Amino acid sequence: GIGFPPAISSPAVGMLSRRGIHDKLILLGCALLQLVSAVTLFDFGSPVVYLIGSVFYFNGTMLQSIFSFATSSKVCYMHEVEPMQTWINTISLLFRAAGAIGAASLTTNQLAVTCVD
Repeated sequence: GIGFPPAISSPAVGMLSRRGIHDKLILLGCALLQLVSAVTLFDFGSPVVYLIGSVFYFNGTMLQSIFSFATSSKVCYMHEVEPMQTWINTISLLFRAAGAIGAASLTTNQLAVTCVD
């Protein structure tokens, strides 16, 4: 289900990072994947386009979140890693909750516009 796409792409992104691809390029690639796939979230009348695009959008979002955790261990001192990851997790959960509440009142196209922004 929902954990399957990141289960494949997360190890692939980890291998890219280990092979020397800069972390900034990986995070920019995740943001580009989100931007491009957000175009498919508009209501074009076909649910197939929406479903395929949402898988890519979700995958880009999860990769960016997961990779942010991994990057925090590279940029923080050892004793700061766990508090930093706690803050990342807490802030992302709060924004996810606010987003779910706000998105419940939006139409499909309005929600897609917020994903593009």
